[in-house]
Amino acid sequence: MLSVKGGIAMRKETVMKLMKLTALAVWAAVIVLLLTHWRSFSAASIASFAPKNPYAAAGVLWLLFACKTLSLMFPIKLLEMASGLLYAPIWAFLINLIGCAVCISIGYLLGRYLGQAAAKKAASKSKRLTALLERQRSNIIFFSFLLRCMSFLPMDAVSLYFGASRVTYWKYLLGSLLGLLPNIMISTLMGSGLSDPTSPLFLCATGAFLLIGVVSLLLYARMTKPKKQ
Repeated sequence: MLSVKGGIAMRKETVMKLMKLTALAVWAAVIVLLLTHWRSFSAASIASFAPKNPYAAAGVLWLLFACKTLSLMFPIKLLEMASGLLYAPIWAFLINLIGCAVCISIGYLLGRYLGQAAAKKAASKSKRLTALLERQRSNIIFFSFLLRCMSFLPMDAVSLYFGASRVTYWKYLLGSLLGLLPNIMISTLMGSGLSDPTSPLFLCATGAFLLIGVVSLLLYARMTKPKKQ
């Protein structure tokens, strides 16, 4: 029995290593592309790196969203802003929404595959996340919504936790996307206004992003406040 469990654990570890290497290879290609064009680094040049076909460009972005689940090299906000650079706001928002759904779904599936041990290990790296998980409620939609509203929490660790907990997928996905909506909208607008960082659009979006950060911290403080005896 122990040898069987050990074999399963080794297979899971091998699968994770292969997936991480694949994600690393994709991100390495992106880094090389950016470094070789650093002299012309601008909003216009970033947009020019993407395929000319809008559907192909969306596919590349979704691939990077998928790889984001296995790599902490780039924050997801950079991908959302890149989409804002490439597309009109409404299309960029939809692409980012789908990309985030892909990202958190892969994390959820990984959590189901790897089990509780991996989820606890991922969550333990964030004391804030651990403190919130200790107060989990039975309403999965509302709880996943709350966690996603807190932009400072590690997105991938949250996804792993819910997957390992084997909660109902559609409830997790619905709550997560609702919680991520404000940040997706703001990042999309920041990308749209990135060509002129002094524009009202970019400044207002940046201000809204900072406001969400402050509100997230206040909400976290309220949720983790010790109960009076």
